[in-house]
Amino acid sequence: MLSRFIPLILCLVTMYGGCQMFKINDGKTNENTKITAKDLCEKGVKVMAVIQNEYTEMEVGSSVSYQYKYDYDVNGKKYTGNISKKEELEIPVIEITYNPDHPESSTTVDPCKTYAAIKDNPGRWPQWMEMVGAGIFILGLGFVQSSAVRAIKG
Repeated sequence: MLSRFIPLILCLVTMYGGCQMFKINDGKTNENTKITAKDLCEKGVKVMAVIQNEYTEMEVGSSVSYQYKYDYDVNGKKYTGNISKKEELEIPVIEITYNPDHPESSTTVDPCKTYAAIKDNPGRWPQWMEMVGAGIFILGLGFVQSSAVRAIKG
């Protein structure tokens, strides 16, 4: 009798493993993000940026955020960055930090605080690992159905 349920149990374990593999990168930081934050912290130049008049209102559940674009000049060349806020901005200018080696890279938050918060985070696994986890979960789900039917019918 128990032997009828062993395939079902194995399928459930497979689904659980797939879920865990799908979440393999939760709480981890991409190495490029760390490098960018470190460079902005060490080399960053602060300038004032002008908020564009248009913004996008994003609504997720009961939470609303506002997506703005801002423009800043580096050596006579115009660059555009993005900022997300939970409230509408009243002021037309904000202070940003950009990397002089890569002027298209900018931030509106303190890059040194960001770097301090993420520098010790473990690195991310390749993105395909998450997709393999999703595939394993789906396979397990399919096998669970057929195993459950066999276990019930005997």
